[in-house]
Amino acid sequence: MRNSVLRTVALSLALIATSHAEAAWIYQSKEDAFSDEVLHVVVGVTPPYSAGFRCTDSEDLELLYMTPEHANEETIRTLNAYEPSLLVRVDRGEISKIPVTIETTNDGEFSVVTGNDMIYDVAKSIAAADRRVSFAIDVLGTRMHTHEMDVQGSTKALKSLIDACGIE
Repeated sequence: MRNSVLRTVALSLALIATSHAEAAWIYQSKEDAFSDEVLHVVVGVTPPYSAGFRCTDSEDLELLYMTPEHANEETIRTLNAYEPSLLVRVDRGEISKIPVTIETTNDGEFSVVTGNDMIYDVAKSIAAADRRVSFAIDVLGTRMHTHEMDVQGSTKALKSLIDACGIE
């Protein structure tokens, strides 16, 4: 359910986004029909990239970064063996280097996912950002998929997620 909700939101935003330099950040929640869980999702899109957070409560916050690249399973296994990181920089602040797992989306696109404790601070930093957030994937010191996103709408969207999931 999580991947399909995030993909739906990302595709919707990709159609809405009008400028490569502008991002739209939105919050969405969806109740699981078979449990009492509510999945809370925030996605920011600057085509062809998107980033987002998802959680059901304060214990399961995840950060995702999706790229337009397609990769096969062998490539994904090889990259994960090198212990990749996601680099995140909000405005001109410190660069966060977060261990990640590289995966593919349902559409076969290259994405990274992490549930690392560092992302709580990253979510709060993006919520308080003034201008931009930058992302890159780091594998053995090589940066790939460096991308900068505007933070328009991120404060409202992330505060909604933070409140809904009970993140302190």
